[in-house]
Amino acid sequence: MNFKPSDISIKAVVLSNLAFWGLFVSGMIITAILCLTGAGLWALNRATTTSIDHVMSSPMLIGSWLVVGSVLAPLVGGYTAARIAPEAKLLNGALSTLLFLVFAVCSDIWGPADTDLPHWLDLISSYWVPVPALLGAYICQQRAMRPAVAAAA
Repeated sequence: MNFKPSDISIKAVVLSNLAFWGLFVSGMIITAILCLTGAGLWALNRATTTSIDHVMSSPMLIGSWLVVGSVLAPLVGGYTAARIAPEAKLLNGALSTLLFLVFAVCSDIWGPADTDLPHWLDLISSYWVPVPALLGAYICQQRAMRPAVAAAA
């Protein structure tokens, strides 16, 4: 399958990047609020104190951020791009995470050298993001190719 530059839909790429970042940021905020609230209620119930640093580095919060940021947001972005793009739905789905990949490359080059995440987890969570985006585009493509079900009379 040969792709031409004219197969790239600028509208699909821009809107799917907006969908990706909208879900990415709102998902991160919602999971952080839920984890902080849960930790606060747990500490209140146990009559202990918990620090925000402890909660923000908990495996539960990091895992939920990885699921939202590395699976759900790209899946929605890829589906959105494939839904909008008239042709080359998989290509446009993969490009739905283009801004995130640019951000990841810049972060790896100029970002901090020491992070809380292991280096392998940082690489996997940053550069595998087009795979769920392709899955979202594939789901949209398969739904579009599905034969129309005749309405029962």
